[in-house]
Amino acid sequence: MMKSIIYYIVIFGLIISCQTKKVKQDIDIIENIPFSKNNFYKYDNGYLRNNPQKLDSSRSYIYTIIEPSNENRKYPRKIYTLISVNRDKEASEYFYEKLKGKNLSFIEMNNKIVFRDFYRSYIGKEYHKSDINKPRNKEDLIKYLKSKNAKYKILSIGKSEKADVVKAKINNSFYEIVVDSTFCKSYLYYNEKDTIFNYSTVLFTFF
Repeated sequence: MMKSIIYYIVIFGLIISCQTKKVKQDIDIIENIPFSKNNFYKYDNGYLRNNPQKLDSSRSYIYTIIEPSNENRKYPRKIYTLISVNRDKEASEYFYEKLKGKNLSFIEMNNKIVFRDFYRSYIGKEYHKSDINKPRNKEDLIKYLKSKNAKYKILSIGKSEKADVVKAKINNSFYEIVVDSTFCKSYLYYNEKDTIFNYSTVLFTFF
């Protein structure tokens, strides 16, 4: 009897532990918590493979907080359709209400995480509210980095239309961060040589 009670206590504890781990996601501009596959949905990424391979080591995967689509569980729900002319109400509600206007995704190549993509939209009821976690220009971004006690070195600052494009070494990792009055995009390349690849476009078309 006692063994049965202990068994169920252990199982219950494991369930609670898994549920807690699932919600412990690092949805922020810079990476603060090491990546864990258990915290994300996994999708096959055929776009980065010329031909399907038998070995998983040759495959590419996308890990993201986006839930599977109701139409096809092999693919995530569409969230960037809300940017198009034909605004998708369901996608908009899911993105802004459930995800709070944020998305976090990773690309895996040959069993290694090579790219981290963070996106946050500022559009909504609190658009005009000042928040140090919502940098809108390069000055705001530097204030944000200081608030995180991050070790950083600005490598370059450019422009993309009205947005500031900041390339920097942050906590010994290479980032490209785009900040605008309406959004923030943060690209983390785990190996600086991978900056030649436009991984962000792959993710944008995937979602």
